[in-house]
Amino acid sequence: MKENKVNVKLILNDSEKICEANIGDNLLDIIRKNNIDFDTPCNGNGSCGKCRCKIKENTEIGASSKKHLNKSELISGIRLACDTEIKSDLTVELSNKIKDMTVLISGVEKEFKINPFCTKTLYSFRKTNFR
Repeated sequence: MKENKVNVKLILNDSEKICEANIGDNLLDIIRKNNIDFDTPCNGNGSCGKCRCKIKENTEIGASSKKHLNKSELISGIRLACDTEIKSDLTVELSNKIKDMTVLISGVEKEFKINPFCTKTLYSFRKTNFR
């Protein structure tokens, strides 16, 4: 059954790893099976758009990729790994998340007042003896 197997070359920074996959496998699953640390806050559900990668070959565009990526990203081969089905040999560039991260070092704090419609009122009752 060798005809069902394809090679996926994963490139991260200056290193490459060639992985064997089956036709129909999900790209994110292949990345995980090969112990590559990849940012997936939504756990591959297609709701966050964080598992961006660049695929050298022409691939189909999944629904989540269309939702989270702009037209120029799609044209340049950017896809979501969770939304990519492997159909042939692929070369995939994974993003260096550490290099791409930005850290918030300043901000603006605004003062605001809360004026709720309902309020809580505490009552205390005195115990009385009625005869």
